[in-house]
Amino acid sequence: WHCPRRDCVLPAIPTSRVVRHYRPEDAASSRMEQKASVARASGVQLTSIERTATTIVGKLIESGIDLGHIGITGSLLLGRAGKNSDIDFVLYGREAFSAARNWVCRGIQSGLVQPFSDAQWEDTWRRRGCPMTVEEYKWHEQRKWNKGSVNGFRFDINLVQDRLDEP
Repeated sequence: WHCPRRDCVLPAIPTSRVVRHYRPEDAASSRMEQKASVARASGVQLTSIERTATTIVGKLIESGIDLGHIGITGSLLLGRAGKNSDIDFVLYGREAFSAARNWVCRGIQSGLVQPFSDAQWEDTWRRRGCPMTVEEYKWHEQRKWNKGSVNGFRFDINLVQDRLDEP
């Protein structure tokens, strides 16, 4: 499908074939809160990764980021998270993304967030199929302050711009 707004060809699925539309912002807000409420009311326990994601969302909110600007995507959004899953966050807008990166930086400095180990950096580098050496990749990635680990679960944060023309 040719997107006239971006002036490029994008993969597309006909809307008639879409069964369900997953929204990352729903996972961070209603989905996580609903799971926490259900767990409290029924005694059902959140999984470790769900508890960790909920904790991180709470810390991002404490850092001044509006819940409506936080999304969770990937396997957690789809309800497919396993023991080796990570947590993929999206932050809507540069201001929220910048605040989240500041939280990661402060978290690593305070010990709340653990930086990636060399093995985690190498695994991430290998999955990306990056043409750089692992040390070059690690240097470029570390300066972004968008990756870390909490309770043993890796996470990353990514920017979703509010508008296509946003710088």
